[in-house]
Amino acid sequence: MYRGAMARNLAQKLIGDRLVAGGPTPGAEVGIRIDQIADRARATGDHFVVGGWNCGQSSSREHAAIVPRYLRLRAVLARSLARIHRQNLMNFAVLPLTFADAADNNGVEPGETLVIAEAPSQMRDSMTVDIANETRGGSYVMHHCLTERQVNIILQGSLLDAIRNRQPTAR
Repeated sequence: MYRGAMARNLAQKLIGDRLVAGGPTPGAEVGIRIDQIADRARATGDHFVVGGWNCGQSSSREHAAIVPRYLRLRAVLARSLARIHRQNLMNFAVLPLTFADAADNNGVEPGETLVIAEAPSQMRDSMTVDIANETRGGSYVMHHCLTERQVNIILQGSLLDAIRNRQPTAR
């Protein structure tokens, strides 16, 4: 299903909060078209998006999780996440994370390589996940508020995969 606001919301999710009312923030990409964002996401492969406060708050929250996942989005790193968007991300196996120190949000620049080492064990063993910045060194402490069930959904690939995997096989 196509929604008229989907392209705008997808652009907002892929750029994060770098474009704000009243003009762009430092490091913002101005004048980039939605097809350029999608092409770059596909070419990049697995990637993260960095967002700001209440990331994902919009009328097209479900599309904001489905479409980026199709473009190989693996995690959203934000100062805070809208509750429904966080759930939708998890349903599509996109890891919703918030910065332990909100100021760290400003330290991530477009194009940097961020790595979550041993993500499954970090997610299962703790409510925090360490992300290494391989471009500039250093790391960020992130929080997740996922239950054991939600962690398993992400690790299985999506809510649909988790449901499919628990169904008994037909004889």
